[in-house]
Amino acid sequence: MDVVHQMFYPRWLTVFAGALMALSSTGAWGAPKNQNAYVVNIDTVSVIDTKTNKIVATIQGPDELVGAAVTPDGSTVYVTVDGFGAGNSVLVIDAATNQIKTTVTVGFGPIFDAVSPDGKKVYVVNDADNTTSVIDTASNTVVATIPVQQFPTAVAVAPNGKRAYVANTFSNSVSVIDTSTDSVVDTISVAQLPIAVIVSPDSRHTYTASFSDTDGITVIDSASDTVTGSIVVGLSPDGLVFTPNGEKLYCTNNHSGTVSVINPETNTVVSTIPVGTNPITPAITQNGRRVYLANLGSNDVSVIDVATDTLTTTIPAGQRPTTVAIQPTRNDDPSSDSTAQQ
Repeated sequence: MDVVHQMFYPRWLTVFAGALMALSSTGAWGAPKNQNAYVVNIDTVSVIDTKTNKIVATIQGPDELVGAAVTPDGSTVYVTVDGFGAGNSVLVIDAATNQIKTTVTVGFGPIFDAVSPDGKKVYVVNDADNTTSVIDTASNTVVATIPVQQFPTAVAVAPNGKRAYVANTFSNSVSVIDTSTDSVVDTISVAQLPIAVIVSPDSRHTYTASFSDTDGITVIDSASDTVTGSIVVGLSPDGLVFTPNGEKLYCTNNHSGTVSVINPETNTVVSTIPVGTNPITPAITQNGRRVYLANLGSNDVSVIDVATDTLTTTIPAGQRPTTVAIQPTRNDDPSSDSTAQQ
């Protein structure tokens, strides 16, 4: 395995890999009681029960699985399939049965995806044809194809639902999409090789991680679409996730094998946590207690305790895990991992 984690599986041999903002959800009364973490491996999805940190199911898929996102009601998981054959598509998985319900054909080279806060749309970035596909979740059909810039690798939808942000790795830019019209309304120049993007819980700031070892994180004011700062983290930052209360931002550093913990108020690193080899995409439980992240190089998942910012558990996964997406749970369930809020 190349340390730059092989972006085109197997065609991604020399390019940089993308990372997804991990899903942060408000949950819903109809959401399931169990909270599962879905770990996307090269050809399977490992389902982890976050109460026990045990794998409870394995979903077989085609080769070149990459990204995943879960709907806010926790009922459906959308997994991207890059490449040829069964590729250029998104698997629609029923979270109740862990069965593939259908497959949606999208653009060429789908990598990562994000679900809108209302659960009505899934935005999928296609790196090989420089587009973003929009899937209507009611019909599971593509309802729009949005041209963006060169080599889009990550997408995040603002928690207020008004904008989607696409990181264009080879254009060193972020495309800003108006979700009411599904059209690009602005383009922001950022640091070299942006490979992950996330929006703060209050929708006021957008952050991109640049895979270049010298450029760290770019901070964007979401109201004006202007760059307001930068943050130095570890080598090759590759994934971002906020705590639900917005008090911490976690950044995986692929080449350092670490996670930087950032205070968004000061945009400074307050802690560094050693994890597995080539950490990529992090996700967080709905209550903000634990961060789960995929370690591509060591074929496992690291679990971080948010209160102490320490590594507490390592869970074996499948081959080449790239993404973790976590299912919301019912807020009224006293046994739920998501009951106690920070």
